[in-house]
Amino acid sequence: MSYLTYALQLTLRNRRRTLTYLFGLVLAVGLFSGILFFVDASANKMTQTAIAPVVVDMQVRSTLAHPDMVPVRTSLEGEAFVTHVEPVVIADFTSLSVPISNQATTAGKLFVLQPSYYDSFGALKLLSGDVTSPGVLISQAAANDLGLLVGDSIAINFDQLATPYISKITGIIDPTGASFLFIATDPAHEGEYTPIPYDVFVSPTLWESDLAVPLTNPPVPTDPNAKPIVAQKPLYELHVGTDHSLLPSDPTKAGIFVDTLRRSMEKQFPGEIKIVNNLADSLKQVQKDVLWAKLLFLFLGMPGVALAAYLSKYATDLLTGPQRQEIGLLRARGATPRQIIRAMGIASFVIALVGTVLGLIVGLGTTTLLFGTSAIAPAALGLYSRSILYAFVAGLLLTGAATFLPIRATLRQEITHERRQAEHETKSPFWARTYLDVVTLVIAGVIFWTTRTGGGFKPAGAEGASLSLGFFVFLGPFFLWVGLALLLNRLLAGSVSHGAGVIQKILRRVFGDLGYMAGRSITRRAQKIASAVIIVSLALSFGISLSIFIHTYQIQKAVDARYGLGSDIKLTVASGLHQQTTDFAKDINRIPGVAAVSPVESLQAYVGSIQQTVFGINPQSYTLAAGPADSSFANGNAAQAMLDLANVPNGVLVSQQLADAYSIGVGDPVIIRLPHTTNTGGLTVETRLQAVGIINSFPSAGSDTFLVMNLPLMQSVTRNDKISYFLIRTSDAPHDVAVRLQDTLGTQVPMKTKDIDTAILALGNSMTSLNLQGLGSIEQGYSVIIISLGLAIFLLSMIYERAKEFGAMRAVGGSITQIGRILWSESLTVGMLSLLIGSFIGLILGGVFVSLLKVLYTIPPAGMSIPWGALFALMLLVLLGMALATSFANRRLARMEIAQVLREL
Repeated sequence: MSYLTYALQLTLRNRRRTLTYLFGLVLAVGLFSGILFFVDASANKMTQTAIAPVVVDMQVRSTLAHPDMVPVRTSLEGEAFVTHVEPVVIADFTSLSVPISNQATTAGKLFVLQPSYYDSFGALKLLSGDVTSPGVLISQAAANDLGLLVGDSIAINFDQLATPYISKITGIIDPTGASFLFIATDPAHEGEYTPIPYDVFVSPTLWESDLAVPLTNPPVPTDPNAKPIVAQKPLYELHVGTDHSLLPSDPTKAGIFVDTLRRSMEKQFPGEIKIVNNLADSLKQVQKDVLWAKLLFLFLGMPGVALAAYLSKYATDLLTGPQRQEIGLLRARGATPRQIIRAMGIASFVIALVGTVLGLIVGLGTTTLLFGTSAIAPAALGLYSRSILYAFVAGLLLTGAATFLPIRATLRQEITHERRQAEHETKSPFWARTYLDVVTLVIAGVIFWTTRTGGGFKPAGAEGASLSLGFFVFLGPFFLWVGLALLLNRLLAGSVSHGAGVIQKILRRVFGDLGYMAGRSITRRAQKIASAVIIVSLALSFGISLSIFIHTYQIQKAVDARYGLGSDIKLTVASGLHQQTTDFAKDINRIPGVAAVSPVESLQAYVGSIQQTVFGINPQSYTLAAGPADSSFANGNAAQAMLDLANVPNGVLVSQQLADAYSIGVGDPVIIRLPHTTNTGGLTVETRLQAVGIINSFPSAGSDTFLVMNLPLMQSVTRNDKISYFLIRTSDAPHDVAVRLQDTLGTQVPMKTKDIDTAILALGNSMTSLNLQGLGSIEQGYSVIIISLGLAIFLLSMIYERAKEFGAMRAVGGSITQIGRILWSESLTVGMLSLLIGSFIGLILGGVFVSLLKVLYTIPPAGMSIPWGALFALMLLVLLGMALATSFANRRLARMEIAQVLREL
């Protein structure tokens, strides 16, 4: 008989043992692969979220005075992943006006676009009119401010033309979705977004026939004393769109991919073009965060994998008796240790192969539940190739450690007593003998001390800042989790051994005389009881801590998004002619669903010799609309800080960093220089303020140095009632109210609104965008399964180990119900101890997990947010799993063959 044949027969003959091994292996590999697949799918989602807002992937700009962009366009169109290339010319005009009146706008931009451009990118929304008719299209702001409609005439004023260029309006355009058109190109402000409300859009035909020559080559003045006319230098670009589906799923690889395209194009035309890679820019932040996102996922998931692996090893240890007996029988029949190792090695490999494949299927199944069937489509399976390899190798290693290595250890002991029950020598486990619990707790303490002293728990600075987490931040909670569980179980084993009397009395009251017998059995098997409690309590504590962490994470994500926005809605009026004054708040208040409105003005003022941002607010309305957090203020009381500011007309809140830099304390005078009116000629006005409080953070503050003062005083000093933006708190859904604002006020005044739902989505390039709910669902489901299987394996091992004892009890008249009470008492003991220990560790670990959020969010959480409903559901599932495991063990006990057991007495 070949080794393979014998190995297969051995695997099929011992079905219970094989299934026990497979369950543990499938759990471990399924959870491990599921987490890896979840990480891969999340990284892909982070990539897609980052590039989704990108409309024009690349802007190819000419660096020549008289460029020829045709060869560049031809070369780009030849690239397989380029979907469309559109030429763009950008020029300036001094103003727009109505030919029959003196009403005029400020300066703006003229864009030369082909009719196909509007469909290629979809960023410019045509509100009315036609893009193909001869004439010009104007922005919505220009149409509103000048009161023009399609078919009216408009005058475009250029410095290079002696008279305005008058044309018919053929369309109205909403350019708010095309922010890439308004990115500064001059070296001093390159990359900055400067919205220009007054825009004109013309076709290449009109540009070439009417405007190109007079603007770029204006006539020389006939009067020698006249000021020469400066020719325009239009900006020539090619806007490029690519096929996003061809990008690698990993953001780092995707960034390299698109950057390689940029470099290859610039090499073809050296010194002629400069490419603005919008696609690569959108991936920069997520490239920094994806590594830590993967680390966070693995950190939250690996304890569950370790538990599943430990469950597999635990099952192997409990079933070593029958295996030792079988090996002894083979040795008695003449099999050499090498032959046995080969046969058992092949059997272990078969189990590993089957279990790993089943585990991978389970992992793909959980991925399908979380991300839909598209996640396992043939095109998407390439995302998981490396993870499948890792999971496959992990399955083989786990099987070798759990099944094959114990066989080698058994053969070293040379068990040759055929068909003799192998009695295990009772001794402390390895972790107890080596004081692994104390070692891991010391390591956890060192890690926490190192992390805290090194600033690892320091809250993030400005919104959207990249995250840099030390690896130690993730290791500390893991060692604490393991150390606490082992230490409590060391204490538990000792307590069970020395507390026999108490346990026997409690169980006798519950189960009668059989309870007393069960109590004696429990105290004799204290170490085995402790081992079962380790698995159940670790799984339970992990599920509890993960629920607390994820619940707090989700709540804090909304808090952080609201802080970054300032309130439920942030409204900015984008019009030079419609002044943004405090009176506009009255119009906003009339919109249904608006609960409170607060105007905010932001400007630059001199503090000492350095310009700092100064915010002007109305404390009363700001408190109602923004609801500032207590943690934003040094005194820990937002209401009191706002009240102090309101009570002192020239009061000012000073940022913590600015207060430290200038040694400013509460009550000290603060002298700043505010700009006067439009700041023409750099005129500033000295203003004496009084510090009434220290503030840690303020929405929209781009740095840690800023001031917050009363808006009436700011407007009085600057002689300017302009408002930067309005913060709006809503009583209805923020997105619905934002739509109402656009539908009503937006038709009268050009405006831009951003609601909190959009703000949360805008966090897609940061760690705070991670959706941990799916990972939590996976982990909690596996926790319940591990608890149920761990308890079932423990009870079954007790049945196998005490088969003679139970058989004798049956022979003298004991009923299955009576013997079953012993199992129920042992199950109850393990369950109650595990619930107490697991809940205690879970709460401690949950608090440690929540402390990690301080490095993720601008506004750190004040404490744990406990999801009572989710924890109650988890406890019910755990109790149900325990009950099912005990019922299954009782059924196995009822099927035990008494005659065979009695023959072995």
